[in-house]
Amino acid sequence: MELPFIDKIERAADKIKDNTGIRLEEWPVFIAALILLVVSYIFMPNVVKFAASAALFLLPVWFPFLVLSGAVALWVILKRGEFLDSTKYVLLEIKLPRNIVKTPLAMEAFLSTLHISGGESNWFLVWIKGSVRPFWSLEIASFGGQVHFYIWTRVMFRKVVESQLYAQYPGVQLVEVPDYTMSMNLEPDTFGTGIWGCDFKHTAEDPLPIKTYVEYGLDKIQKEPEQTDPLSNLIEYMSSIN
Repeated sequence: MELPFIDKIERAADKIKDNTGIRLEEWPVFIAALILLVVSYIFMPNVVKFAASAALFLLPVWFPFLVLSGAVALWVILKRGEFLDSTKYVLLEIKLPRNIVKTPLAMEAFLSTLHISGGESNWFLVWIKGSVRPFWSLEIASFGGQVHFYIWTRVMFRKVVESQLYAQYPGVQLVEVPDYTMSMNLEPDTFGTGIWGCDFKHTAEDPLPIKTYVEYGLDKIQKEPEQTDPLSNLIEYMSSIN
């Protein structure tokens, strides 16, 4: 159970964050509401007193639901944290052959097998065990100009990833490697090393046109001089990084 209009407030906060990049924290909103209450009491004391009296009179009705909803939310966060902390992950490097003649449709078929809904199939897994559906990370990293491709997954799904990727790309190799992020020194005062990230989201009414591999003609096998690789610019740029 949520407080009245709380969903509208959350949607308004998300809209402000998307359009301006300003994230509204809870404390500023609480202080603004408190100031609004004081101002309302100054100009409309009788209305505020009546509203406060009605809220106190109905306290036995709405307060237990408020406490229960907060307790359930904290319980879910606790159990999910325990579940994720107990789950083991593995980082697999994808070593590509020099030539791949398959179209990107093979990768689309591979990615479709990763849409596994297991983990949230019933209430016991969600509310008692804190289980969440598996999520993955497909990464491109450059080390001194050497570009590497990785897939990060749970240990229990390693066989699924290997079998499905080998089925679509028999020439690739999957090798377990250490997590390269653990070897990076991200101390802010060490050689000026830092980390930065962002999310992109459409803010205009009409989304910008995005070409898929079909628009590039990659859904059909082409001769090598005629192929247009949309990732070639990214890979060449990453290979030039020190």
